[in-house]
Amino acid sequence: MDLGYLVAGYPIEDTKATALDQFTAAGGPATNAAVTFGFLGGQACLATSMGRHWLTRVVREDLEQHGVAVTDLTPDTEGAPPASSIIVAEATASRTIVSLDATRTHAPAPADPRALLGGARIVLVDGHLTEPCAALAETARAAGVPVVFDGGRWRASHKDLLGHVSVAICSNRFDPPDAGGDVHAYLHDLGVQHVAITSGEAPIRWSSASGDTGVIKPPVIRAADTLGAGDIFHGAFSYYFAAGYPFPRALEAASIVAASSCESFGTRSWMVAGREKYAA
Repeated sequence: MDLGYLVAGYPIEDTKATALDQFTAAGGPATNAAVTFGFLGGQACLATSMGRHWLTRVVREDLEQHGVAVTDLTPDTEGAPPASSIIVAEATASRTIVSLDATRTHAPAPADPRALLGGARIVLVDGHLTEPCAALAETARAAGVPVVFDGGRWRASHKDLLGHVSVAICSNRFDPPDAGGDVHAYLHDLGVQHVAITSGEAPIRWSSASGDTGVIKPPVIRAADTLGAGDIFHGAFSYYFAAGYPFPRALEAASIVAASSCESFGTRSWMVAGREKYAA
């Protein structure tokens, strides 16, 4: 769960600050991506750990409102879901996050990954729940379904997962220790077909195993809040790529959606304008 607060400037330690605005929403990389995928016109299913804690009712209601189906991998869990406290400074559009993220969350691989995959045309994994991500990625890749990897920061467990990945979209903080400074070549050597490295508002550098490379410049905007922009980018990319857009074109379309999300506060308010403004 994301609990976000908009303040004029970042608070001084040991003081109280009155927020200008606030929002509460289901959060996390795969969650925001699934909501974006559904908003653009797809049918998203989020496989995750939820359980029976009362806070999960709030999370479920938000996902239901955005048309995201949920497969709960740990339905009997009693513990509280991770909650993120987020402060967005209006003056700089920067965000500061305090969260347990998924460090204390564990979930087994689905009993039947093929049944969970169903007729999906694309799979997005963020690597946080290691066993479910690996099982579903392996099953999807074997079935010829594209697997997209959301790479924030490098973890040792990513190496095995990347062997089942078709597309890796990573931040510039993604730095495998044995990549020798060339993340593109490293990922292609692991069998990843398409690679893109994002760096905020800076150009996106992409490459394909065929040898094609390129640079995509995101739209220039006046940012109000960058929270969740990467998650939204991954969800939008997955939607366009599954719809048949070529890799570079899907990246470009996703960058437009992600940039738009930065023009308002929170991870949902950008959707108010409707999806008509985005590529069909």
